[in-house]
Amino acid sequence: MGIITRHEYKTTDEWLKLRTSLADRLGGSELGIAAGHSQYTSPYAMFCEKVGLTQPKDISQKEAIIQGHDLEEYVAQRFTRKTGKKVHP
Repeated sequence: MGIITRHEYKTTDEWLKLRTSLADRLGGSELGIAAGHSQYTSPYAMFCEKVGLTQPKDISQKEAIIQGHDLEEYVAQRFTRKTGKKVHP
């Protein structure tokens, strides 16, 4: 296994199941939590979710999450325009 791996998912439910099933790995959004830089949760709470001691909270309907998903393509286009580097979905 490399340091960075890519996992495909089609739905938010698939993404959540994949994210919680990878107890031995951290996703990009989890790195800040692990380092203690999250205002929303603690490293210990994340650990408990990752190993199945607690159920993850459903955050799929939070406005910030919805906006983030809606703006992904726009942000990728702006990044490509500014840097000349391609972004692959």
